[in-house]
Amino acid sequence: MIDRDALSQDVDALATRIDARSRAWRADSEFADVHDKIDWFVERQRRLRARLNAANDAEDAKREQAKNDLAREHGALYEEFVKFEQELDAKTAHPHDRVAGARSGLV
Repeated sequence: MIDRDALSQDVDALATRIDARSRAWRADSEFADVHDKIDWFVERQRRLRARLNAANDAEDAKREQAKNDLAREHGALYEEFVKFEQELDAKTAHPHDRVAGARSGLV
């Protein structure tokens, strides 16, 4: 059984992450394709949140199935967003910003 509160927190955490990164990317990137992809992530996350909220009003059996589906969709969206983050970070990182052996340019 999927814990609705935990899933809700995960969805909110991803929304916060998408929002924070999108503000930074919009400021740093002049490329329309990056902006379009960011908008796509924001919209997909909003639809996920709306569907999660609607699932609470469903009957028990349908609610459980909806939560399972939403948990899978959230996982897929999360993975896709992380991949997009990594790709953009790799394109924008400067070699001198990286520490040898670090997985991101943040260290």
